Amino acid sequence: MTNLATPLILLHEGQELIRPRDKLFYVLAGNGYYKCRNHRFFESCVKVGEGHPDLADHKEHFISMYPKIPQAVLEQIVGFFSAVEEKYNSEAYVLLAWDMQTEEVKVLAPEQKVSPGEAHYTLPVYPDNWILTGDVHSH
Repeated sequence: MTNLATPLILLHEGQELIRPRDKLFYVLAGNGYYKCRNHRFFESCVKVGEGHPDLADHKEHFISMYPKIPQAVLEQIVGFFSAVEEKYNSEAYVLLAWDMQTEEVKVLAPEQKVSPGEAHYTLPVYPDNWILTGDVHSH
């Protein structure tokens, strides 16, 4: 279907799905209604509803394109967790971000309240050119 703000693709028998470049689109297939996303770091299709029996089947999928975390960065994270464990006998978090200017993984250690059984952090202010991509918990 055309002229929609969010594209909707009807998947007919024998038709190969050509993914639009839109960040979000939907696929109506025989076995379900799918919400699909194109993101800098992943491509996905997730079933969100019932399909239509006159259409071809589709499959859920997720393809990760996240950047790999360099070994030196992982070693810094493990070192931080070891230091927190030694000093406070507790768990900890670090946040992972993608720097869009340098195209590198960055690590942030946010302010956090920690104890032997839990850790809670407050999301810090970070540069506008960073995209938060995840967090790492110490255990």
